[in-house]
Amino acid sequence: MIISRDIPVAPTPDEAREWLSDELLKPEYLSRRNWLQDFFDWLFAPLLRDLDISADTAWIVITLFILGLVVALLWWIFRNIRGRAQLSRAAQPGDDALLDPTISPEEYLQLAVEHRETDPDEAVKAAFRSIIARFDRAGILHISPGRTVGEVARTMSAEYPDLYRDIQHSAAAFNTAAYSTDPKPRTTVADVDVLLRLCHAIHARMSDMKAPVS
Repeated sequence: MIISRDIPVAPTPDEAREWLSDELLKPEYLSRRNWLQDFFDWLFAPLLRDLDISADTAWIVITLFILGLVVALLWWIFRNIRGRAQLSRAAQPGDDALLDPTISPEEYLQLAVEHRETDPDEAVKAAFRSIIARFDRAGILHISPGRTVGEVARTMSAEYPDLYRDIQHSAAAFNTAAYSTDPKPRTTVADVDVLLRLCHAIHARMSDMKAPVS
């Protein structure tokens, strides 16, 4: 569009918007330097010269290289996070673990007594673990990953066959308290009393075995 210098320029609003749009669409306004492309061209220039490949192919190679780095980085981060989580779980046994070796039989027994009326499920688990801890420290039963409550109960029954009924009741109560998905409380104070009776009986017999003969 040619406008004579002798004619005053007084466009309407619509004309002004049209002229501005036409001006901004000119190529000199649309061209921008691609700094990212310039950087990668500089970074990979020696490699591209050695490979003697076209610019389009070079960008495909660069893109695949970057994607490979991203995938490798994400895999490394995921593996480290998962490894730390596994170590954390191993260092801190879950609530349904058979035994925490850092807690003594006496401490487990004290927990059972404290939770007897307020939380029978916790009392049942603590009392049964008190017995397991006593067997473990005596070297009669070694708790290892994968050891089941049934195996523990069979070992206890083999050592004290006269306590078979209380041992079976206690093992069943522990399974219910630790693994059942029913709403709490899953066990009763009566279950706790059976566990405490068994716990005291086994602790007393093991103490007698260690007592020196006069």
